[in-house]
Amino acid sequence: MKSICNALRSFYYFLTPAGRKLLRRWIFFPVDFGEYIVGVRKPLVPPKGLIFVGRGDFEKVGDSLLALIQSTCPIKPHHRVLDVGCGIGRLARPLTTFLDSNGSYSGFDVEEDGISWCKNQYKHFPNFRFDHVSLYNDLYNNNQALQKPEELSFPYAQEKFDLVILTSVFTHMMPDAFERYVSEICRVLKPGGTCFATANIVDDEIEKNHHKKLNQFFPYSHGSVYLHNLLVPSANVANPFCLSEAMGQLIA
Repeated sequence: MKSICNALRSFYYFLTPAGRKLLRRWIFFPVDFGEYIVGVRKPLVPPKGLIFVGRGDFEKVGDSLLALIQSTCPIKPHHRVLDVGCGIGRLARPLTTFLDSNGSYSGFDVEEDGISWCKNQYKHFPNFRFDHVSLYNDLYNNNQALQKPEELSFPYAQEKFDLVILTSVFTHMMPDAFERYVSEICRVLKPGGTCFATANIVDDEIEKNHHKKLNQFFPYSHGSVYLHNLLVPSANVANPFCLSEAMGQLIA
Protein backbone atom coordinates (compact mmCIF):
# COMPACT_ATOMS: atom_id res chain seq x y z
CA MET A 1 0.00 0.00 0.00
CA LYS A 2 2.82 2.43 0.89
CA SER A 3 4.52 1.83 -2.44
CA ILE A 4 1.24 2.50 -4.28
CA CYS A 5 0.76 5.77 -2.38
CA ASN A 6 4.33 6.81 -3.17
CA ALA A 7 3.82 6.02 -6.84
CA LEU A 8 0.60 8.03 -6.98
CA ARG A 9 2.25 10.95 -5.19
CA SER A 10 5.18 10.84 -7.62
CA PHE A 11 2.77 10.86 -10.57
CA TYR A 12 0.90 13.82 -9.06
CA TYR A 13 4.09 15.86 -8.73
CA PHE A 14 5.14 14.88 -12.26
CA LEU A 15 2.14 16.81 -13.59
CA THR A 16 2.21 20.55 -14.25
CA PRO A 17 0.39 22.84 -11.78
CA ALA A 18 -2.46 23.12 -14.30
CA GLY A 19 -2.51 19.34 -14.68
CA ARG A 20 -2.74 18.82 -10.91
CA LYS A 21 -5.64 21.25 -10.72
CA LEU A 22 -7.47 19.49 -13.57
CA LEU A 23 -6.87 16.08 -11.99
CA ARG A 24 -8.38 17.18 -8.66
CA ARG A 25 -11.48 18.56 -10.36
CA TRP A 26 -11.91 15.44 -12.50
CA ILE A 27 -11.56 13.05 -9.54
CA PHE A 28 -14.06 14.92 -7.36
CA PHE A 29 -16.50 15.93 -10.10
CA PRO A 30 -19.06 13.16 -9.37
CA VAL A 31 -19.15 14.06 -5.64
CA ASP A 32 -19.25 17.80 -6.26
CA PHE A 33 -21.96 17.48 -8.90
CA GLY A 34 -24.03 15.26 -6.62
CA GLU A 35 -23.73 17.71 -3.71
CA TYR A 36 -24.72 20.57 -6.01
CA ILE A 37 -27.81 18.77 -7.28
CA VAL A 38 -28.95 17.69 -3.80
CA GLY A 39 -27.99 21.05 -2.27
CA VAL A 40 -26.19 19.62 0.76
CA ARG A 41 -22.99 21.67 0.65
CA LYS A 42 -22.75 24.06 3.59
CA PRO A 43 -22.03 27.79 3.24
CA LEU A 44 -18.33 28.73 2.97
CA VAL A 45 -17.37 25.10 2.21
CA PRO A 46 -15.88 24.84 -1.30
CA PRO A 47 -16.40 21.97 -3.73
CA LYS A 48 -13.88 19.22 -3.07
CA GLY A 49 -12.40 19.62 -6.52
CA LEU A 50 -11.37 23.19 -5.67
CA ILE A 51 -9.71 22.35 -2.34
CA PHE A 52 -5.92 22.35 -2.65
CA VAL A 53 -4.95 22.80 1.00
CA GLY A 54 -4.16 19.42 2.47
CA ARG A 55 -6.22 16.38 3.28
CA GLY A 56 -8.98 15.73 5.80
CA ASP A 57 -12.45 17.12 6.38
CA PHE A 58 -12.42 20.82 5.40
CA GLU A 59 -14.67 21.93 8.26
CA LYS A 60 -13.16 19.74 10.98
CA VAL A 61 -9.59 20.69 10.11
CA GLY A 62 -10.48 24.40 10.06
CA ASP A 63 -12.29 24.16 13.41
CA SER A 64 -9.37 22.23 14.93
CA LEU A 65 -6.88 24.83 13.69
CA LEU A 66 -8.85 27.66 15.27
CA ALA A 67 -9.14 25.71 18.53
CA LEU A 68 -5.38 25.15 18.54
CA ILE A 69 -4.73 28.83 17.85
CA GLN A 70 -7.11 29.83 20.65
CA SER A 71 -5.31 27.51 23.07
CA THR A 72 -1.82 28.81 22.22
CA CYS A 73 -2.28 32.46 21.21
CA PRO A 74 -3.98 35.45 22.91
CA ILE A 75 -6.46 35.89 20.06
CA LYS A 76 -9.49 38.10 20.79
CA PRO A 77 -12.69 38.79 18.79
CA HIS A 78 -11.63 42.40 18.17
CA HIS A 79 -8.19 41.50 16.80
CA ARG A 80 -6.90 42.08 13.30
CA VAL A 81 -5.78 38.72 11.86
CA LEU A 82 -3.57 38.02 8.85
CA ASP A 83 -3.72 34.54 7.30
CA VAL A 84 -0.61 34.04 5.13
CA GLY A 85 -1.25 31.38 2.51
CA CYS A 86 -4.98 31.42 3.27
CA GLY A 87 -5.80 28.89 0.55
CA ILE A 88 -9.51 28.64 -0.04
CA GLY A 89 -10.74 29.82 3.36
CA ARG A 90 -10.22 26.80 5.59
CA LEU A 91 -9.41 29.01 8.59
CA ALA A 92 -11.44 32.01 7.45
CA ARG A 93 -14.70 30.05 7.74
CA PRO A 94 -14.57 29.40 11.52
CA LEU A 95 -13.20 32.91 12.12
CA THR A 96 -16.44 34.38 10.74
CA THR A 97 -18.15 33.33 13.98
CA PHE A 98 -15.24 34.28 16.24
CA LEU A 99 -14.22 37.76 15.11
CA ASP A 100 -16.65 40.56 15.91
CA SER A 101 -17.38 43.76 13.97
CA ASN A 102 -14.31 45.43 15.48
CA GLY A 103 -12.03 42.63 14.35
CA SER A 104 -10.90 41.89 10.82
CA TYR A 105 -9.46 39.12 8.70
CA SER A 106 -7.02 39.49 5.80
CA GLY A 107 -5.72 36.56 3.81
CA PHE A 108 -3.51 36.20 0.76
CA ASP A 109 -2.44 33.30 -1.42
CA VAL A 110 -0.62 32.52 -4.66
CA GLU A 111 -3.49 30.32 -5.92
CA GLU A 112 -5.85 32.68 -7.76
CA ASP A 113 -8.81 30.30 -8.04
CA GLY A 114 -9.00 29.95 -4.26
CA ILE A 115 -8.90 33.71 -3.74
CA SER A 116 -11.56 34.28 -6.40
CA TRP A 117 -13.85 31.72 -4.75
CA CYS A 118 -13.38 33.34 -1.33
CA LYS A 119 -14.02 36.85 -2.65
CA ASN A 120 -17.32 35.66 -4.04
CA GLN A 121 -18.39 33.62 -1.01
CA TYR A 122 -17.42 36.14 1.68
CA LYS A 123 -19.12 39.17 0.10
CA HIS A 124 -21.45 39.44 3.11
CA PHE A 125 -18.53 39.71 5.55
CA PRO A 126 -17.25 43.28 5.13
CA ASN A 127 -14.40 42.80 7.61
CA PHE A 128 -12.97 39.86 5.59
CA ARG A 129 -10.50 40.62 2.79
CA PHE A 130 -8.79 38.24 0.36
CA ASP A 131 -5.82 39.16 -1.86
CA HIS A 132 -4.19 37.26 -4.68
CA VAL A 133 -0.40 37.64 -4.68
CA SER A 134 1.13 36.52 -7.96
CA LEU A 135 4.30 34.61 -7.05
CA TYR A 136 6.41 31.90 -8.59
CA ASN A 137 5.65 28.60 -6.88
CA ASP A 138 6.54 25.25 -8.44
CA LEU A 139 3.58 23.62 -6.72
CA TYR A 140 0.90 26.09 -7.90
CA ASN A 141 2.37 28.47 -10.48
CA ASN A 142 5.65 27.70 -12.25
CA ASN A 143 5.79 30.80 -14.44
CA GLN A 144 9.46 31.77 -14.13
CA ALA A 145 8.67 35.41 -14.97
CA LEU A 146 6.77 35.93 -11.71
CA GLN A 147 8.15 37.52 -8.56
CA LYS A 148 10.00 35.10 -6.28
CA PRO A 149 8.80 34.58 -2.68
CA GLU A 150 12.15 35.71 -1.28
CA GLU A 151 11.44 39.14 -2.86
CA LEU A 152 7.87 39.54 -1.61
CA SER A 153 6.60 42.46 0.44
CA PHE A 154 3.29 41.65 2.09
CA PRO A 155 0.57 43.97 0.68
CA TYR A 156 -0.25 45.45 4.09
CA ALA A 157 0.79 48.41 6.21
CA GLN A 158 3.37 48.28 8.97
CA GLU A 159 2.21 47.21 12.46
CA LYS A 160 -1.33 46.44 11.32
CA PHE A 161 -2.06 42.99 12.75
CA ASP A 162 -2.46 41.53 16.23
CA LEU A 163 -1.97 37.97 14.96
CA VAL A 164 -0.26 36.53 11.88
CA ILE A 165 -1.05 32.90 11.03
CA LEU A 166 0.87 30.59 8.70
CA THR A 167 -0.43 27.02 8.49
CA SER A 168 1.40 24.81 5.99
CA VAL A 169 3.37 27.71 4.51
CA PHE A 170 6.87 27.30 5.94
CA THR A 171 6.42 23.57 5.24
CA HIS A 172 6.76 24.43 1.53
CA MET A 173 9.46 27.10 1.70
CA MET A 174 13.19 27.33 1.06
CA PRO A 175 15.43 29.15 3.60
CA ASP A 176 15.74 32.45 1.67
CA ALA A 177 11.96 32.74 1.36
CA PHE A 178 11.56 31.58 4.97
CA GLU A 179 13.75 34.42 6.20
CA ARG A 180 12.02 36.97 3.98
CA TYR A 181 8.61 36.00 5.30
CA VAL A 182 9.84 36.23 8.90
CA SER A 183 11.04 39.77 8.17
CA GLU A 184 7.67 40.72 6.69
CA ILE A 185 5.79 39.14 9.59
CA CYS A 186 7.76 41.30 11.98
CA ARG A 187 6.99 44.38 9.88
CA VAL A 188 3.21 43.93 9.78
CA LEU A 189 2.77 42.76 13.40
CA LYS A 190 1.76 45.30 16.02
CA PRO A 191 4.14 45.65 19.00
CA GLY A 192 3.35 42.73 21.28
CA GLY A 193 1.61 40.87 18.45
CA THR A 194 1.71 37.09 18.00
CA CYS A 195 2.65 34.72 15.19
CA PHE A 196 1.26 31.20 14.89
CA ALA A 197 3.14 29.06 12.36
CA THR A 198 3.69 25.43 11.46
CA ALA A 199 6.95 24.09 10.00
CA ASN A 200 8.85 20.90 9.27
CA ILE A 201 12.00 21.31 11.36
CA VAL A 202 15.30 19.53 10.78
CA ASP A 203 16.61 18.52 14.20
CA ASP A 204 19.27 16.05 15.34
CA GLU A 205 16.81 13.14 15.19
CA ILE A 206 15.91 13.86 11.57
CA GLU A 207 19.59 14.16 10.68
CA LYS A 208 20.35 10.81 12.33
CA ASN A 209 17.43 9.06 10.62
CA HIS A 210 18.38 10.51 7.27
CA HIS A 211 21.93 9.21 7.50
CA LYS A 212 20.52 5.80 8.44
CA LYS A 213 18.15 5.95 5.45
CA LEU A 214 15.15 5.89 7.82
CA ASN A 215 13.62 9.20 6.79
CA GLN A 216 11.19 8.09 4.10
CA PHE A 217 9.13 11.27 3.77
CA PHE A 218 12.15 13.59 3.33
CA PRO A 219 14.64 11.35 1.51
CA TYR A 220 16.51 14.09 -0.37
CA SER A 221 19.13 16.40 1.09
CA HIS A 222 19.24 19.76 -0.71
CA GLY A 223 21.70 22.16 0.84
CA SER A 224 20.52 22.88 4.38
CA VAL A 225 17.01 21.50 3.82
CA TYR A 226 15.40 18.13 3.17
CA LEU A 227 12.89 17.61 0.38
CA HIS A 228 10.11 15.17 -0.29
CA ASN A 229 10.33 15.51 -4.08
CA LEU A 230 13.17 16.84 -6.24
CA LEU A 231 10.94 17.61 -9.23
CA VAL A 232 8.72 19.92 -7.15
CA PRO A 233 10.97 21.09 -4.28
CA SER A 234 8.29 23.13 -2.51
CA ALA A 235 5.95 20.12 -2.33
CA ASN A 236 7.28 19.50 1.20
CA VAL A 237 10.33 21.09 2.80
CA ALA A 238 12.00 20.45 6.15
CA ASN A 239 13.92 23.56 7.20
CA PRO A 240 16.89 23.77 9.58
CA PHE A 241 16.13 24.22 13.26
CA CYS A 242 18.15 27.47 13.34
CA LEU A 243 15.51 29.18 11.19
CA SER A 244 12.72 28.36 13.61
CA GLU A 245 14.89 29.69 16.43
CA ALA A 246 15.54 32.87 14.46
CA MET A 247 11.82 33.34 13.89
CA GLY A 248 11.13 33.03 17.61
CA GLN A 249 13.84 35.54 18.48
CA LEU A 250 12.73 38.05 15.84
CA ILE A 251 9.05 37.95 16.78
CA ALA A 252 9.55 37.78 20.54
